[in-house]
Amino acid sequence: MDEKDEKKEKDDDLFGLSAPVIFVAFMIFSGVLFFFEKGWLLPLIPLAGGLIWAIASFRIVPPAFAGLVLRFGSRVSIGEEEKGEYLIKKEGWTLVFPVLEKIVPISLRQHKEEINAQKEGETEEAYKNRAESFSTAEGVNIFPEIFFSYKIKSPGKVFELGGGIDENGDSPFLVEMLHNLVIGGTRGVMAKARLEVILSRTIEGEPIGEKIKNDIEQTLNFPKLGVELLILRIEDIKFKKDAQDVLDALEDIKKQELKKRSEIIESEKRLEI
Repeated sequence: MDEKDEKKEKDDDLFGLSAPVIFVAFMIFSGVLFFFEKGWLLPLIPLAGGLIWAIASFRIVPPAFAGLVLRFGSRVSIGEEEKGEYLIKKEGWTLVFPVLEKIVPISLRQHKEEINAQKEGETEEAYKNRAESFSTAEGVNIFPEIFFSYKIKSPGKVFELGGGIDENGDSPFLVEMLHNLVIGGTRGVMAKARLEVILSRTIEGEPIGEKIKNDIEQTLNFPKLGVELLILRIEDIKFKKDAQDVLDALEDIKKQELKKRSEIIESEKRLEI
């Protein structure tokens, strides 16, 4: 951290101390008046002012939440601004400068999402009309049920996305962006993989969900979201056709591969002759 960053962080600390300092000043002034004034009324005025100030300044950040500090309506940058580091209050009680500062609670809990999960009581036809379909390398349409979980590691970046923070401390826009990234990442991996590989749930020596997760994390937009993708896995795979049709399709694919191999071998033998 350079000298400029250190000075900025110290300035933020001094501003943060202003709320308790003003409360102490009220109390000292009330104490001085108590000793030098004969009546009780005058000392009670700064005492009441100090209590009102303390109540107005007092805030509680709930457990498993981060309190993003907004000062004059904007986030407070600390450290190196290009890294997107912002002033955060940890869970517990804290003091803010009334009117000039506010705290936006942002949930740090682990979030769980599902894509293409079949709803209870939903028919197969209704499900397949609603769900996202994915195409394999052979052109077979499948409906993978995807589970993923994530947690926020940079509340300032999440706030920057726009769309606001709801009453639960979550960003609906973030959920939508992650949903689109997961679908896009899954579609990219599925389109290059054969159906046999997808059904084995393993690709290039690793779980197919881990492969999709790694691809998503390498996209340009992912670091801007301020989240950590914890788990991504394929829970189930459904097909437009019934199980026998799928097995027949796999058998046809194998026959086509064997035919291609035999043609290659035959052509190589002709060249040798």
